[in-house]
Amino acid sequence: MEMSEYLQLQERTWYGWQMLPGYGNGYQPYYSPIFVQQVKPLKTGKGLLELKFFNAFYAEGVQGFELRMKVQDRHLEYLIAQLDYPDEHRNAIISTISFDWVREMLPTLWYHRPPAHFDGLASSECQYYLSQAFFGRLRP
Repeated sequence: MEMSEYLQLQERTWYGWQMLPGYGNGYQPYYSPIFVQQVKPLKTGKGLLELKFFNAFYAEGVQGFELRMKVQDRHLEYLIAQLDYPDEHRNAIISTISFDWVREMLPTLWYHRPPAHFDGLASSECQYYLSQAFFGRLRP
């Protein structure tokens, strides 16, 4: 694949976040929509980047994250990264997000706040839907 065929993270865009292991016991994954605020490739040739993002399903009030990660693999719809945590080994899959992703990975959100509850673009476009659901406006 050419570089242009790989997922390129964009600022001010929602993505799906799957982290392994999650926060509970064992190796259950953690799923959340994330809103990428800043992407900074470190240009070391080692696939390192710094990502600043809003983690929608993390505990309210501490949803802002800044993480360094090493991209392990990249595809058209997702990338796999090793997270740089000092005392833990965790990986994340960052993927494009769609209504199907939300419905499959976050059934409680889909049940309680389906796109049909929103007007305009938020009812038909996933990026607008997530901004409306979590920020109360169409574009943060």
